[in-house]
Amino acid sequence: MVIVRFHDWREFIDELDEAGLSVRTVRLTFSLRYDRQNVPYLTMVAGFFEESRIVEFLHYLGLKPSAESTRAEEIQRLFHERKDQLQRLGYTVKAGRYHVPLTLPR
Repeated sequence: MVIVRFHDWREFIDELDEAGLSVRTVRLTFSLRYDRQNVPYLTMVAGFFEESRIVEFLHYLGLKPSAESTRAEEIQRLFHERKDQLQRLGYTVKAGRYHVPLTLPR
């Protein structure tokens, strides 16, 4: 299994386009991580599974803002812009992380 990570949205979109018709669904979500002092940090994650690799885009957004803040509104707007762009390009956008299919021995 190979994981390919991009930190540039345009590069991620280019990689997605190169996957062709084999990929039609992209997962788009937020990830919340805590440091040793229990401070929450927010990351936007978009990704897809293709053959034997996971391709994902990571956008580190910094400290998790309060829900009523201007920063929280900016992050939600960015999320919806990216979701709309993916849908305009013909991809189905689903919430959550992608799951690697199980390969069970027969």
